[in-house]
Amino acid sequence: MFSEAFPADLAGARLQLSVFAAAVAAAVLLLAWRMRRTRRGLSGRSAFALGLLAVSAVAFGYWWLFASTYYRLRATPEAILLQLELPRREVRLPRADISGFALEPALRGAARMAVETRGGRTYYSPAGPRDDRAATIERFEDLLTPDMNQLSERYVRLILQVGQHDPDYVDAYYGPEALRPSEDRKTSIDDLLASATALQQEASAFPLPPDADELTRLRKQYLAQQLVAVQARLRMLKGEKLPFDVESQLLYDAVAP
Repeated sequence: MFSEAFPADLAGARLQLSVFAAAVAAAVLLLAWRMRRTRRGLSGRSAFALGLLAVSAVAFGYWWLFASTYYRLRATPEAILLQLELPRREVRLPRADISGFALEPALRGAARMAVETRGGRTYYSPAGPRDDRAATIERFEDLLTPDMNQLSERYVRLILQVGQHDPDYVDAYYGPEALRPSEDRKTSIDDLLASATALQQEASAFPLPPDADELTRLRKQYLAQQLVAVQARLRMLKGEKLPFDVESQLLYDAVAP
């Protein structure tokens, strides 16, 4: 697991938001007072528009400082975890949902690290030295570069987690203990199905070099097909009933003649 913290003055950020909100409120109240003193006065529509303007401005300030700003970033084999503040919460971005990283310019030559998702959402680090943010992006890009061994390790972790829901699924395991899931915590079947789907897509799309040998090609094909079977088994654990031919095709890649 790779982790990166982004030191920031949270108390200062909260103070900035409070001062900004107070300034917006004062400006809106002053404008409303001046409008009331005119001949036309302050109509209900105008009051509503001013209130909406104030709320929108404060919401923008909150978004800029907290809604999409993360202060800690952790990478696991399956996802990137972002820690946000006010309120403190953690956002999980599956690897398959991440479209890339970018540097966003900030004041005084600083920069923010942006994590972009395929759904169009972007999360930002606090502003900091440009070189530091660029180095962090480089480390994460290296970490998320597809690697067959990494995909295989994630597959082993996934299978062991499925075995927590289906004791007959894993006959025996003699691999590293570090890959075993915690006994006191089960990942939900829905989350496992989402992970299996994302991993299967990554395995299927894994780019092989032109000179890849037959064993490497078979390894990729086997991993992708096994993940189809894992998805089917998880669907069955959720209670889905599959026709015999469909079940045999998904689980064993074969149909009875």
